[in-house]
Amino acid sequence: MIKTVPPGASISIDGDATGRRTPAEVALPPARATSVAVALSLRGFCFTLVRIEAIEFIEQPDKMVATIAETLVPEGDVFAEPHAGCPRGFD
Repeated sequence: MIKTVPPGASISIDGDATGRRTPAEVALPPARATSVAVALSLRGFCFTLVRIEAIEFIEQPDKMVATIAETLVPEGDVFAEPHAGCPRGFD
């Protein structure tokens, strides 16, 4: 399950758009659940990347399950402060 605050973010998995918006369940076949990058984007908020490693998945009979709950950060006014704006990349 992928959830965001606020809801409505577009979901991409490893660069592939899913066509889904949060909150949503995006199923992956077990073979694909090794390490995935989940991108969340919503107008007016910073683009968010979350990496899920194999150890974070829980195996179910026909799929692998992981839960993501992210609070999206509003885009800053890049002219208000010298370092305002959105962070990039993975931590």
